Amino acid sequence: MNGLEKGYMFRIKFQTPENERITMPGNNEIKAKLFDKLDITLKDVSTEDHKNGIYVLKGGAFDSKEEAERFALKIRDSILSYCAANGKGVSFNSFGFKLFITDAGKEWVKSLFGFVGSEIYEDRFAITIYESDKDVKFVSSNPSLVVGHPADNFIHGIEDRIKLPKEFNDKELLTLEIYTSSSFEKTNNSKFLQLMMGIESMLDLEESDKEIQDMLNYFISYINNSRMEPGKKQYLTSSIGNLKKESITKAGIRISNKYLSGKQYHGKNPGDFYKYCYDLRSKLLHEGKNSPEIDDILDDFVTFVGDLIKAKILT
Repeated sequence: MNGLEKGYMFRIKFQTPENERITMPGNNEIKAKLFDKLDITLKDVSTEDHKNGIYVLKGGAFDSKEEAERFALKIRDSILSYCAANGKGVSFNSFGFKLFITDAGKEWVKSLFGFVGSEIYEDRFAITIYESDKDVKFVSSNPSLVVGHPADNFIHGIEDRIKLPKEFNDKELLTLEIYTSSSFEKTNNSKFLQLMMGIESMLDLEESDKEIQDMLNYFISYINNSRMEPGKKQYLTSSIGNLKKESITKAGIRISNKYLSGKQYHGKNPGDFYKYCYDLRSKLLHEGKNSPEIDDILDDFVTFVGDLIKAKILT
């Protein structure tokens, strides 16, 4: 179902960092077909005073709201996957302010701009589903209406990604969002810490071996049978229980060596490089030490995290 027939459309709003804008044609809009059947439009809606590139991708129409949302999620995931695979930044403002306009506010906007009979939607980032046969206006909070990579490459890139059989789980989507949105961080320290969170979101901590488990269970049983205050018992047994799984450091070293075997980062093998970076992270967070080493290794760390995501999530 396409064209102006009654149905449902999706709208995906996202942004790219100021140094990674999508190169658009003269009218700031490109139309294309995905799978030679789904009509989509990519439009640059950046304002002159906004440094980051802001874009809206629309597609449809679909027979049902559920179908429109299903395709929108696939395309959003494909945008994340494409940008992560190519080391580009993208943000759907998942962790930011969410615009909300009340029904009374929508009626006020209609009267102010003469939009009688129009459907008013918030000009939100991420996904909006709306009816294709309605006169739709997207309103921001003003209120107002609302290294480049070519738009054709971007469209073809997400089309290639959407054809892949890979389905991302919630943790994998979180990792992709953390990684691609790290490009918006303004300081090296904040970008470094966000990328480190991206690695931690990929970790699945393995159980300790049986000998360690048995010893820890002995300590827990001893504490529970003691005359210690309940609060202290809970504190100690909880802390000891955490030792039943491998540490974040050990897990990071393990997956680094597993997925990046044979590579070198800053003159170190993957596991040693991760350990070095994690130690810098600990000093920064726990001691407030702003180490110049973070500036020195950041480019290699960005590559390291990107390579790990490609190997563990995108392939």
